Amino acid sequence: MARIRSLGTTRSALVLAVLLLSGTGARAQQFVLFDATFTFTKEDADNSKPSKSHYYVRDKMLSAERPKDWTAPVDYRNGTIHIRAEVIEKPEGGAPTTWTLCYIPNKGLKAGYGCTGTQVYKEKGVYERDVKMTDFWQNDCIVWEDGIKEIHLVMKDDSGGSGHAHKRTDPEKFFPTKMRITMIQVAKGATYDPKLVPNLAVRKADADAEFLLKVIPGIDASVKIVEYAAKNASDATVKAFAEHVAKQHKGAVKIASDHAKRLKVEVASDPNKNSKEMIDKLSKLKGTDLDAAFLQWLIDIHKDTTVFDNEVKNGADADLKAFAKNSIDSGNGHLKEARELLAKVKK
Repeated sequence: MARIRSLGTTRSALVLAVLLLSGTGARAQQFVLFDATFTFTKEDADNSKPSKSHYYVRDKMLSAERPKDWTAPVDYRNGTIHIRAEVIEKPEGGAPTTWTLCYIPNKGLKAGYGCTGTQVYKEKGVYERDVKMTDFWQNDCIVWEDGIKEIHLVMKDDSGGSGHAHKRTDPEKFFPTKMRITMIQVAKGATYDPKLVPNLAVRKADADAEFLLKVIPGIDASVKIVEYAAKNASDATVKAFAEHVAKQHKGAVKIASDHAKRLKVEVASDPNKNSKEMIDKLSKLKGTDLDAAFLQWLIDIHKDTTVFDNEVKNGADADLKAFAKNSIDSGNGHLKEARELLAKVKK
């Protein structure tokens, strides 16, 4: 029962995720760079040219709608990549495997290309992660204003950059394999939305991933905001309430992250960035004005349960669905207390 209570009381943090990450509420600005389903054998790895263990995404395999300039008018260069790797077939044995994903530009600098990658996986399933475009290896070796001409997919073990699969002395643990790899480019300030990806059916497992990708960054950011209020609130009761909420949200970050790890969903989080706007607003206020603004923010984020309703209805994982349902059921306590405190503060 203690665990259920800790999950349920995180609703305010989870609702915050939607508010923090939705920006102006506009539809996500994104496009599918490619969506490739293919079988890869040892023979394919040995004979791929010009480099072994490579699967080349070229010409019509790349989206014709990809921009020439990735910096403007829509800024994809400073956005994120959503990488979805579906392992359809893989030999038994659980050999750790990954794919390096390399952008080959029309114009490069220095090394002339940059690479990110899928998660390391050991078995069949869907593996998803978000990567910042400014974080991956040699991303600054690409002239993004001139666009991308190819993507090279390189099959590897987990030993590092040179661990190409064709070099393995135990190829039967890696080949043959069947993959579906999809790369979705998401603009700066936008959030990946699988429902906006053409021809990508939103499976129940994808609904779980979407839920986690939204809520974890929001919970993380909420800790910063609530801690600020706990430190700066003028009313002792408001301060104590904020301290209580902050403690619960910290626990929720770990719980939600454990769910993500278990479900093989890699989530990027930048709590300082995602909390900056609200903290800047609070920093301009003092006394009862600050207390009231903080409490109103808590009330606002408790009103919308859409993201949780969707997980309860469409999610696949029973524990995650329980997490969402108990968050909805238990969140009314925070809402009630915040409203009562706000009424007192305004007197």
